[in-house]
Amino acid sequence: MRTLKYLYHLEIQTKYHLLQGLLSSIGNQLVCLELRNVYDVNLDHVAICCPSLRCLHLVNSPLVEDIDFTKMNEHSKFHKAFAVPQFPQVTCLELDFAGDNGTFALYVSSCFKNVRKLLLSKHKNSMLLDKIVDREIMEHVEVVVFRNPDLVVLQFFEKYVVITH
Repeated sequence: MRTLKYLYHLEIQTKYHLLQGLLSSIGNQLVCLELRNVYDVNLDHVAICCPSLRCLHLVNSPLVEDIDFTKMNEHSKFHKAFAVPQFPQVTCLELDFAGDNGTFALYVSSCFKNVRKLLLSKHKNSMLLDKIVDREIMEHVEVVVFRNPDLVVLQFFEKYVVITH
């Protein structure tokens, strides 16, 4: 592990249980973590092991389908199974969940309070965008990039939003 002493950006594709030991060892130094096609991600473990994380990419992660995450609250039977820890230090977030109808991305994004840049792929509905534009969630976001399939960029200024296609 001594050779990874200066590693600050990790992009990886694997099963999460194979990654846990590595994150336990070097997670403290990571500033950016890109989990692509990683199964069974344990976000609690990521939050504990990677306190310096500023950028998090969760891409093509499989999830349980047919759950309406917009109705999830602390009393929901799914809340503990899908509880997402807070990541107050993360300012750049990419979300792309396999099979998501938009509600899981909405649920997860609500746990990232200080995001300035949000990247979304395969976004299938406007719930998340509506909540961001209305400043109900991610009130500090400055840029949102959608790729579905065309690139759409929203830039947030104090009193208005600029949309570029």
